[in-house]
Amino acid sequence: MSEKEIYIEWAEKMDLPLFFQPWWLDAVCCQGKTWNVILYRQNDTIKAALVFQKMKKYGLTCFLLPELTPYLGCCFAKTIKTSEQQQISLHLLYQLTKQKPAILQLTCWSKEMAFQIQKEAKFNIQERITYKIKDISNPNDLLFQFHHSKQRHIRKAQKSLQVDFSLSVEEFCKLHAYQYQLRGGTDKYAPPLLQKVCEESIKHNQGKIIAIKDKTNIHAAIFVAWDKHTAYNLLYFIHPQYRSSGASSLMVFEMLKYLHDKKISFDFEGSMQKNIASSYEKFATTPYHYYLLEKINSPILKMIYYIRKKYYR
Repeated sequence: MSEKEIYIEWAEKMDLPLFFQPWWLDAVCCQGKTWNVILYRQNDTIKAALVFQKMKKYGLTCFLLPELTPYLGCCFAKTIKTSEQQQISLHLLYQLTKQKPAILQLTCWSKEMAFQIQKEAKFNIQERITYKIKDISNPNDLLFQFHHSKQRHIRKAQKSLQVDFSLSVEEFCKLHAYQYQLRGGTDKYAPPLLQKVCEESIKHNQGKIIAIKDKTNIHAAIFVAWDKHTAYNLLYFIHPQYRSSGASSLMVFEMLKYLHDKKISFDFEGSMQKNIASSYEKFATTPYHYYLLEKINSPILKMIYYIRKKYYR
């Protein structure tokens, strides 16, 4: 059996985060992209894994984070102590760098581990932030913790709008693309990717779409996927004509109500943009820092990234 096949069997027995689950990786690593894994064993028992996506970019082999997958890198068996994870991560990284990708990306949550990897493996670090509601088991109590502006928006929307649980994946994907079209652009995610991710999440009972509408029009819609510990706010649609209707706040609140019995946290998944971060903060969230680790080995890619950063910000 290949390392990947062994990992798939191991994953079935483990409580892995959403983005490390094989079905999720199959969904996001499509259209010429694949995923693979390097395993770490102790006494013939798998204790950790480094999961990565393999793809071609500018004709070069790259290990980049998959789309719609903000967190990916090393995962560990519960028997592995936090103090052991750093050295195991470095060991797995050295194995991965032997494949000599043009660029390598992964993430980690530990600041100490990130800086150790930067020091020993010569990775660049980008500190990122996300916003989480730690416990959504009682959304009605949460409502009173929201900023007064969010409470006002939700109560306003409840008077004139209704929740729709019947929006299909196809309809949601069309709406997601439509909001970009209204701005004269195209959806940053390919329709087959969006459809596959939504369909597979729902098929595995780990995803849900909720829409907020009036009698004739959809004002907002949201897609959330989850594991046993966290729900992730990954995709949403907000009609620009109805931004003041309160629908965008109501859709979040209705999703919290839908998920409350799972007793998990809710990750807004971002954002580094100040206006979006400010909105997320008003949902009684706590900021969490994590780290994007990146190493560019190709001189061509280094030049391309430098030009983009300098001239196309």
